[in-house]
Amino acid sequence: MLGVHLWSKKWADQNLTLDAAQPGSVARLLVDHYATPNRLAQLAARYGSDKGLNYKNAPSHYYARIYQSLFEQRVLQPLRIMEIGLCRGLFEGWKQDDIPSLRMWLDFFPNATLFGVDISDFSWYSNERVRIFRADQSCEQSLLDNVVGELDGATLDIIIDDGSHASWDQQVTFKQLFPRLAPGGLYIIEDLDWQPPLPSGATRNAVTKVLLEHFAGTGRLPSAAWTREESEALAAAIESVEFHDSYSELTHRNQCGGLAVIRRRA
Repeated sequence: MLGVHLWSKKWADQNLTLDAAQPGSVARLLVDHYATPNRLAQLAARYGSDKGLNYKNAPSHYYARIYQSLFEQRVLQPLRIMEIGLCRGLFEGWKQDDIPSLRMWLDFFPNATLFGVDISDFSWYSNERVRIFRADQSCEQSLLDNVVGELDGATLDIIIDDGSHASWDQQVTFKQLFPRLAPGGLYIIEDLDWQPPLPSGATRNAVTKVLLEHFAGTGRLPSAAWTREESEALAAAIESVEFHDSYSELTHRNQCGGLAVIRRRA
């Protein structure tokens, strides 16, 4: 990191910018990786999703750079994709009655079927390619009745948890939905570095990011959200866990590994 900072100062002293970075240089690699919108980032900007490079005129998570790499070879496949959490701002009190990320995925995956899950009612957006489920991801019975039951045994290829971000909710949801992934499927949890305030009197559960880091190091997955037997079954079904950075968390708070990609065994 010292070398990067010295290099940055040298460029600043000469009034150079990243736009002048030469092909093959470290600077160009950084530009290509962090500052050049790919097609998915362009769709995020078009529909107003915070998965792009910027959101509300500020640097955003830029998960689109990760998703483009993960999904670009499968864009034309008839995938079954579920996203949990369809609008941003419920906790902050924003008024938002749109589903920007779901619109983005529909455009990016023209042959996919999308399943949206939210605590609010977005059933008005259901169509031939979209099914909307209303469920509370903090409640296991709600997930069982309103999501798992509605899937009727069908498997999913990709699940993205962009819901409440509370660790308990993430882990209850993982317990119910990870087994519904097809072999080799991807389960993604966003915004691991942000936790909403706990309700009064609630017991703090293990932070999901710490839990997944523990699994990466030990192969064990202990959580108060599931029994020992369930823990062993979930751990045995995981092929790998990869961590990727949120651009905004990395640049603003020096937080790394804000997004987890969990692959189910083939």
